[in-house]
Amino acid sequence: MNIRLLIVFIASFVCSLSMASCSKEKDNLDKLRQLTEQIEKEGLQYDEDQWESVLNKFGEVEEDCAKCEFSEEQLRQKGEYEGRVATALARYASQKLGEEMKNLGVKMQNSLIEFEGVAKGIADGMETFSHEMEGFSEQFKGIAEQFEGIMNGLIEDKE
Repeated sequence: MNIRLLIVFIASFVCSLSMASCSKEKDNLDKLRQLTEQIEKEGLQYDEDQWESVLNKFGEVEEDCAKCEFSEEQLRQKGEYEGRVATALARYASQKLGEEMKNLGVKMQNSLIEFEGVAKGIADGMETFSHEMEGFSEQFKGIAEQFEGIMNGLIEDKE
């Protein structure tokens, strides 16, 4: 009689363990599903810190999943969630890259406009400088003519 009672106790203990195990797998798959749906719904609005936080949560659930024994169907479902999260992350990265490219394009356009102003400033400055040099040239020409006149006068006076 004691042996039968012991067998019944062991059998019910094993059944409760397998039920707890099944519950653990289902709970972890539910957590993965919820996180996946949250990421798909909100991921494009996340900033980098939010992505880091949600991916850490996903990693924690993945660690819990590593302790589970999933059926083939559960493994497929888990893989689907992982693929959907990877796709959401890729969409986010693509969106951010597009924004960066747009910002870079605006910066390049602004740099070209600024460079156009620099070139105009240099051209205007060179024109002004050229006119100033022409003025100096005329002044020096006048001074040279005066000097020549003085020198010719001195030479004539000595002769």
